Amino acid sequence: MNRTTQQGSFSFRWLVALLCVGALIALFVQWRVISELRRQNDSLRAEQRQLAAVTRDKTVPSTIATAELEQLRKDQRELMRLRNEVRQLREQVTALKTTRTGGGAEKPAAALDQAQSRADAIRQLGVAASTGDFSALDKLAELSDAAHAQFKTNHDASVFAELRPAFDVLSAEAGKGGDTALQALWKAMRMNSVQGFAIDALGAAAGQGNDKALEPLLDPDRYLILRSSAVGALKPAADSGNVRAIQALAAVAFEPDAKPLWFLAAEGLRKAASSGNVAAIDALTELMRSDNDNVRREAIAGLEAAAFNQSSRAQEALRNPSGK
Repeated sequence: MNRTTQQGSFSFRWLVALLCVGALIALFVQWRVISELRRQNDSLRAEQRQLAAVTRDKTVPSTIATAELEQLRKDQRELMRLRNEVRQLREQVTALKTTRTGGGAEKPAAALDQAQSRADAIRQLGVAASTGDFSALDKLAELSDAAHAQFKTNHDASVFAELRPAFDVLSAEAGKGGDTALQALWKAMRMNSVQGFAIDALGAAAGQGNDKALEPLLDPDRYLILRSSAVGALKPAADSGNVRAIQALAAVAFEPDAKPLWFLAAEGLRKAASSGNVAAIDALTELMRSDNDNVRREAIAGLEAAAFNQSSRAQEALRNPSGK
């Protein structure tokens, strides 16, 4: 009995020992697994931090590249817009040039008929104003305002040309001595929208011999008009040999403060000089010494025309341009 008890106790101890060893082995294996997992976790975290750093480093170049690409796209869109505007402007200028040079045969007949009808309607406004219907001037002013808006869009002053037929009628009637037409021009001279047309028409009427039309051009300050407009409008009267118009233009040539008007004066005196007018020749001789190339060329052209017509005064001026 005692022997049997001793064997059972020995077996129990071995069993306990085996269990302890097994438990130790299990704990060791578990520790190895946990350690390996921790190592892998640390490695993953390190890789994640490295990846984040690389991503941050690449963010700025990527952002810069995106901004440059967007700017390039904007520049391309702007270039296309400018090219489109240039194309449209070229088409408009070509169309206007075609109309002025009589090449309108290429346009549809309906468009030509419409343009002709509009020109006739504008001319009729001039006829109406020349017979005393001064409300026609208001309509012309409205058309001028509309043309001015179109001028800002098209950048071509020829859009105003369609208004000229009305003032051609007025200048022709005033040139014939028509007081009503002259009165209409004087009224138009006070209307900002059509003042330039009116001043030119007064000059044309003065060129046809209407001395009343000449008055505001000889004294622009008194009549509250620009002197530059008045000087430019004196040419028709000077071309026709009007002495007062020639003297007014010649006086401009000897005014140092009137330097911006010298070209207009030279242009206006050219025909009078070629006809042998002494005042015109002397004025062109003075303008020939200008430091402005355009003024000098215009003056020389006038003197050459006079010299060709056997003016000894002009010939001497050309031989001795310095006057010494």
